[in-house]
Amino acid sequence: MTPLASFAEFRRRQLPPATHWSPYIPIWVQVAAAIAVGVVAVSLLVVTVPNAFYEARTATVTLVHEIGHASISWLDTREFGQIDLHEHGGVAFVSSSGDVWLAIAAAAGILLPAWMAAAILALGLTRVGIEFGLLVSGVIILVVALLHADISPDSFVAISVLAGGMLLAGGLPMGGALRSGLCLAIAGALSLAVYEGRAYAYVDYIDSDPSHPADARIVANALDIVTVDEVGDVLTGLMVVGYVAAILISWAWLSRIGAIRRIGVRGGR
Repeated sequence: MTPLASFAEFRRRQLPPATHWSPYIPIWVQVAAAIAVGVVAVSLLVVTVPNAFYEARTATVTLVHEIGHASISWLDTREFGQIDLHEHGGVAFVSSSGDVWLAIAAAAGILLPAWMAAAILALGLTRVGIEFGLLVSGVIILVVALLHADISPDSFVAISVLAGGMLLAGGLPMGGALRSGLCLAIAGALSLAVYEGRAYAYVDYIDSDPSHPADARIVANALDIVTVDEVGDVLTGLMVVGYVAAILISWAWLSRIGAIRRIGVRGGR
């Protein structure tokens, strides 16, 4: 029979590496420190460079929005449509095999920025795969911006700032709390832009022009819904579900890690 102390020692060896979590500081203290770093970083950007910060987060979320459209189009027709970003928003030229796929592509544009922000939030809280997640996110945004999008130089610079922040936060050697805090700051920047653009889920037509239906109207037409209010409520709810899932998963993970550490401490005495 394996002694309890030996089992506890085995469980201790399964904990995240020291570069992510300090074995000498309670988990929740480290989480609080990372959140504080994220809040301070976002607050400083809002106060010191409000216009540049606004452009960076808005342009990036707009691009991610269009990537959502184009990605579903690629899954459907294997064609990743061209993306154009302009001063007041963007457009993705997509093709679809039917109304259902068209509705999914339209909804994906609204949902992807929120779900991406929620996923990065979970990365920052749990620190599981944080480097990989940030690097992949930054690379995808920059590759699409360079190869598949028609973007003004100013917008490209704004997008590159936030995407570059993802690459730096994921690739540079740094302590776990700092990397986690920067990751949470990126999640906060994206979430702020999502919140600022939340009303778009209820927009019927672009500039009130019936020849330019907004995403919610495209979904409503595909599903034979008269008004976009129902569509907007569902899309908003799905965005919230993404954040709730990220928080619950993070809470469960952190609780598990904290419990394992308590077992390890007791077993080692």
